[in-house]
Amino acid sequence: MATLHQVNVWNEKEPGPAGLAAMPPSLLWLPDDYRLGQAGGAVLFAHRWGGYPYDPPAPVLGHRLAGRGYAVLSLGLRRRGAEGQLTTLPDDDLRDVKLGVDYLASCGFDQIVLVGHEAGALSVTRYQAKTRDLRVSGVAVVDPLPDLANWLRQAVGPAVYDRQVRHATVAARQGSGLDDRADLTAIAPDGRPFLIDQYASAFLAWWAPIADTRISRAAEDLLAPLLILPGTDAALGEQLARRARAATLGPRAEDPAAVAEQLANWMAEIAPVAGAPVAVELLQTTVGGEVRPGLFYTPTSGTRSDTAYLYIPGMTGTPLGVFAKQATILAQAGLPTLVAGLRRAGRGGHRVTPFEHDLEDIRAFIDLLESRGLRRVILSGGSLGAVPCSAYQPTDPRVVALALFAPTNDMAPWIREGLGPERYDQTVQQARDAVAAGRGDEAIIEVTFRRPDPDPFHALFRYPETARAWLSRWGPDAPTRHLERIAEVTVPLLLLCGTEDNFNDRERMDAVQAAARRAPSVEQRWYEDCDHLFVRFERAAAHDLLDWLARSGVWRSSPAPRDSERSGGRGAG
Repeated sequence: MATLHQVNVWNEKEPGPAGLAAMPPSLLWLPDDYRLGQAGGAVLFAHRWGGYPYDPPAPVLGHRLAGRGYAVLSLGLRRRGAEGQLTTLPDDDLRDVKLGVDYLASCGFDQIVLVGHEAGALSVTRYQAKTRDLRVSGVAVVDPLPDLANWLRQAVGPAVYDRQVRHATVAARQGSGLDDRADLTAIAPDGRPFLIDQYASAFLAWWAPIADTRISRAAEDLLAPLLILPGTDAALGEQLARRARAATLGPRAEDPAAVAEQLANWMAEIAPVAGAPVAVELLQTTVGGEVRPGLFYTPTSGTRSDTAYLYIPGMTGTPLGVFAKQATILAQAGLPTLVAGLRRAGRGGHRVTPFEHDLEDIRAFIDLLESRGLRRVILSGGSLGAVPCSAYQPTDPRVVALALFAPTNDMAPWIREGLGPERYDQTVQQARDAVAAGRGDEAIIEVTFRRPDPDPFHALFRYPETARAWLSRWGPDAPTRHLERIAEVTVPLLLLCGTEDNFNDRERMDAVQAAARRAPSVEQRWYEDCDHLFVRFERAAAHDLLDWLARSGVWRSSPAPRDSERSGGRGAG
C-alpha cells in the first residue's frame, strides 16, 4: 500500500513568471511502513510536455511501486502545463531534477532512479549524462520523444517549422526574445494535442536545430544503466539502446500498469529494496561528568539478539556522520547498531579531548548496550576511530569482533613525516613545555603541513589541539602506534579499505594485518575507486561486513537484499 503526500522541493525566495511559484508542489508516494531517514530506493518522475505531476502514468507508478517498497516523487516541473513553458529553458528542467534528487536524498533515499515520460525522458537523461550524480542508480525513459528539433519539424511540417524558427531568431536578435511568442500545435505520438506556447528565446532553446535537446546525444554520454520502454516509435528505442553504454530495451510502454511492473522488475536489479523499517533512537550516557549522545538503530521486526554493533567515528566525527547508511543496513539485517558520539566529536571536541578519553567513552557506550541486554559487542571504528578500538578490545571480554574502516596507521611517525623531524621535535617540546607550565588544557598546538604519501594530492593538514590532547595522540610516547595496539587484538579482525584512500595503501594495510598476530583470523576487503569515507560504497561494505560476521561465526544475519554490482560497486578481496 501507499500513502500520498504533497511536498514542495522548491527552495528559492523569488517567485516565477507572473508572480507564480517557479515550481508547483510535487506529489510523493511512500510505502506505508516507511520511516523518515530510512535508506532505500526511490523514483523521481519527470512528466511530459504540458503535463502536471498528477497526470498519467504518475499515479499508477506511485501506487504500484510504493507497494513494492519504493518511494515515488512525481516532480512539479517549472514547465508544467501551458503557463510554465512560456519562459522555461531546458536547463531549468535540470535544476528541477536536481532539487528533486536533493529532496529524496535528504529524506534518506540513497538509490534513486530517474524516470522520464515523453519530453521528461530527455530531461532525466540529460541531467544524469551531464552531472553523473552519484546518488542516481539508473535512468528509465517511457515513450520518449526523439531529438526535439527533428521531431517538431516532422510533426508540423518543414515549412511551418522553418518559418517559426526564422521568426523567433529575428526576434531574439532584435532584443524582443521575451516579447514575441511562438504558438504551435502538433500531435504527440500518443495522439493528444501537443501545445507549444513560448517566448521566442525559450522556443529556440528547446526546438531550434542547434538546441541541446537531442536525447540521442544524451544517451551516448550516459554512464548509468538505462531502461528504454518505447512507445509507437520502436526504431527510436533501438537507436537509443545502440547509443547507450548500459541499456536495457524493454517492451512497448502500452499502459501505466505494465510500465510500473517492468520498471519495478528492472529496479529490483539495480536498486533493490533496502529491507525492513528501522527505528532510530537517541540514547545518552554519562562519562567524565558529561552527557554523550549516540544514535541507536534497531529493527522494528522484533528480532531478538544479545549482540550489538558499536561504531566509533574518526577524527572530529559525530553520530550524524558517514556511517548512517551502514548502520541502517546492519539494523535491517537484525543487528542493533549504535553510532557513538564521543567527547572528541566535532572540531571543538577534538581540540580539547585527549586520546585516553576515547577508551573511557567506549566502555561507557558498551555498558549502555549491556544495560539493554546486549552483552556481546562487535566493535568498529573508522579512520582515527580505529586506533582506540584496537587499544580497547583486549581490555574487555564483551568485545567479540573488530571491524576497522580505513584504519589509521602509527600516528606519531605519520605526522613526523609530514612535519619533518626538526619541526616535529620542536612541536613536541612546545607542547611539553606548556604541560609542564600547567597550561596543557589551554595552550594550543597548531601545525600546518602537507599530508605525506600515499595522499596523491598532499593536501594541507591543520587541526588545532590543546597541548595535552596533541601529545596524547601525536607525541612520541602516545599510545597511538596502531601496529603496536593491533598486535594485542584477540578477536576476529576485518580490515576494509578503498583504492582511492588518501591515508592507506596496500602496503600499509598489509603491515596492519601482519601486526595482528594474536587475532584468530584477519581478512582484508578492498573496493576499487573507493575513497577514505566509503562514499557510494556504504552498502557494499555493509553487506561484506555481514558476510564476514556469518563466516567468522560471530553473528548471523537474517536474509537481506544485496546490491548488484551496477548499483554500488562490490569489494574485491
